Amino acid sequence: MKPFLTHLFAATLGMLAVVVWRAGTNGRDAATTHAKEPARSKGHAIDAQSVAPPRDRPGDNRPPMAEQLSKPIALADLESWLASKEGDPRSLAEALVTAGLITNTPDLIRRGIEADPKNAHLLFIGSTLTAFSPEERLAMSKRLLEANPKNGLAAFLHASHLLGAGQSDAAIQMLRSSTERPQMDNFGIETQLLTDEAYAAAGLSPSAAKLRSAVTLPLSYISDLRSFVGSLKGLEGSLTPDATTELQSLTASIGHRLSDQSKQGMLLNTVLGFSLEQATLAGLPDDAPSPYTGLTVAQARESILAERQAIRQEMVNLPDLEKILSTDPELMERYIDRVRLTGELDAAQWLHRETDREK
Repeated sequence: MKPFLTHLFAATLGMLAVVVWRAGTNGRDAATTHAKEPARSKGHAIDAQSVAPPRDRPGDNRPPMAEQLSKPIALADLESWLASKEGDPRSLAEALVTAGLITNTPDLIRRGIEADPKNAHLLFIGSTLTAFSPEERLAMSKRLLEANPKNGLAAFLHASHLLGAGQSDAAIQMLRSSTERPQMDNFGIETQLLTDEAYAAAGLSPSAAKLRSAVTLPLSYISDLRSFVGSLKGLEGSLTPDATTELQSLTASIGHRLSDQSKQGMLLNTVLGFSLEQATLAGLPDDAPSPYTGLTVAQARESILAERQAIRQEMVNLPDLEKILSTDPELMERYIDRVRLTGELDAAQWLHRETDREK
């Protein structure tokens, strides 16, 4: 069972974050652990309790956890669940998209989106789904922004698709507008709750359903934003100095908002934010002003490294998730509930306390 679980948790719940942080330090993390670098300004130059888990019934005859986590799910396994949603157009649309994600059926996702064409959650999925064409994703991202106009992440996605379509001026203008959109919502909890329900309907235990939905959360927007930042950096050479400075500030805002506003969510978003911020600073002289108010490029780099190191210290000693899954799946459930409610960093601290108490 261990190889499967190693892959499962290396790709999710923060373990990938540890790998990414280590890979990007260039050996300087240790030197910055106790450094007192100036914190990045929260304004750019552009100006709980755990939830009681559902328990499997005594005498449950379902297969072992590892089998449930790797069991193939076909559309036939979800037909009764889909039929139960008929009569409620919104619920049916969300179920169709969820079933399409689980069974890798893009046409089912298209059907679900068109059944509820102003559902921002479903449009976000359509905007980031790699199985859709660039033209579809551009159109979906426009509709997403119309349905969810305060979502800065939706603006970032639409700008990335505009730039991919060769509309650089429109992309930069959309990026400018992101500063007036305060939310950063990737609809992750909504997606996970629906997949919880679908997996349970397909015969998985409550524990297995929750674990599986947590580790199969679509994160396609990550590659979109990475490519977007790289493309924005490529535009700088064709702009005036003032326009370049503005673009650097706007680009930095993508990473900074992800790392700053996503700390109550999955740390992978935070790591992505750090990575994008570092990409923004790449190639700039150390003593040049950074896109962050009052900091040079060198100071901004050190601030990013120090913040990343502080979070990494919490995660690197995370209790053995594979062992917990094998011996106490209900504790793992509670950990996932905590991640969803208060963020992965808080959940890691809570899990440390829980496991220390059991020693």
